[in-house]
Amino acid sequence: MNLFQADYYQMILLFDGEPSSVYAATMFYYILPEFKKMKQEIVIAAEDQRDEKVMNRKLAKEFIHSHYPTAKLKILHGKPQAELVDYLEEQPQAIVVLGANRRGATSRLFKPSMVDILMKTI
Repeated sequence: MNLFQADYYQMILLFDGEPSSVYAATMFYYILPEFKKMKQEIVIAAEDQRDEKVMNRKLAKEFIHSHYPTAKLKILHGKPQAELVDYLEEQPQAIVVLGANRRGATSRLFKPSMVDILMKTI
């Protein structure tokens, strides 16, 4: 069974519109083009309906469509950290792509990195 053509596996791009997120999605597209054959999903986590990420959904769709035209868009509502962890725990056969800023220890002390949270939890 070919890993990239199997319906069992999927690629999940965590997208928040930040430069690191855009960069990660773009570079993944260019560096590993084989993964474009997999089922793709773009996940945006927003705390409320008026969140800027949801309001700019059209811009996100335009960016995603140019690189991942077959991807489905999924919007999670609630606390992003909790919603993403819950959602990704339900996706056991997924490759998760997300951007991460390089921050200092002091910054991570006050606001943990999403990458750290996902690595510890999932």
